[in-house]
Amino acid sequence: MANELGLNQTDASSPDHHESSGEGANDTEPDQWIQLSELSCGSYRIASELWLGGLRVDPDDESGKVRQSRPALPDLPSLTDEDRYLLHSLLIHGTMRRSHLAFGLGLPSHRLEPRIHRLLAEGVLQDSGGELSVMPAHYPCLVKELANSNHFTGES
Repeated sequence: MANELGLNQTDASSPDHHESSGEGANDTEPDQWIQLSELSCGSYRIASELWLGGLRVDPDDESGKVRQSRPALPDLPSLTDEDRYLLHSLLIHGTMRRSHLAFGLGLPSHRLEPRIHRLLAEGVLQDSGGELSVMPAHYPCLVKELANSNHFTGES
């Protein structure tokens, strides 16, 4: 897909390119594919979300050519304790319906629903056919946040 969009960076990132061009300008820029790999922590779901989120229509190109911006993990919004428990539960179970999530957390739906709506609006959660789940690009930052809040995440 990257080749079809003209985003293949093999020419710019190959070692021969630097030698043949004689320019060192690209030596200081990290390869976007390597950066994407590192940010995604080996998860294809995170990598695909970051890659697709980084595609932009080039404003300088009349034909509407697509270019790739540097991948970056999204920032987490400020989280309340209820948000952390809700997100921790979703990380454990993967996907859950709202009613199951409320039952599992022991919270009434009317108290949980505003938290869910806020996290959906912030892009932390996604709703697919009534099943809530955490957006993959938020996994790395969320796991660190939860570990710092004494939630068991399996991370050291």
